[in-house]
Amino acid sequence: SLSELASHPEIEFSYILDRDRNIIAQYSKNGKTYEILPNSWAKTISILDDQQHYRHYHGRLEFIKPIFFNQILIGYFYLIVYPIDIYTNITWSIVVALLLMMLTIILASFFSERLQHWISDPIMRLIATINQISNEQNYSLRVDDGDPDEIGQLIIGINQMLSQVEERDKNLARYRLYLKQEVAERTKELSIANDELRKVLIEAERARHDAEEARNIAENANRAK
Repeated sequence: SLSELASHPEIEFSYILDRDRNIIAQYSKNGKTYEILPNSWAKTISILDDQQHYRHYHGRLEFIKPIFFNQILIGYFYLIVYPIDIYTNITWSIVVALLLMMLTIILASFFSERLQHWISDPIMRLIATINQISNEQNYSLRVDDGDPDEIGQLIIGINQMLSQVEERDKNLARYRLYLKQEVAERTKELSIANDELRKVLIEAERARHDAEEARNIAENANRAK
């Protein structure tokens, strides 16, 4: 029944109208009764089929909807609402939304500082160490791994890679030293061999010269006879 509308304080008036839009039953929040409608809108508005209509008039909302029984129009339901409570609820909803937004901003600011400590600081240390390694070519440097989280695991992996690069460089340095020693030894051996060969060539040239001189002496002696 219409009396059940008392649980909705925003509803000011409610009417059941006949087909000619005369009042059959009504509800009023303040107990007033009317034999005719308090305004002419519900009497004059053209309603086709099962259309329902709304309007906002002097701070109130009006609603009218046709009522059918076995597809035959038997009357109308007409409602007048003063949406003060609705506006109050909307206002409170906006206030709550703004407070939640402010709280979200505060929490975001707080967590951004925490995230800077958890994420930005290790990454900045990582970048600084990588730049130092690149500039100094010193692969013995390591990054402080910090907390054992995902970024810490990443830093551990980079440190392991640096260890492998450092070990490779040490092996290359040892191999370069070995090659240098080998080249020095081979160079020394070649130098000794060259010296020996030079001595042999000098002796051979001296022997050839002596032989040539002896031959000339012998030829001169034969001519003298």
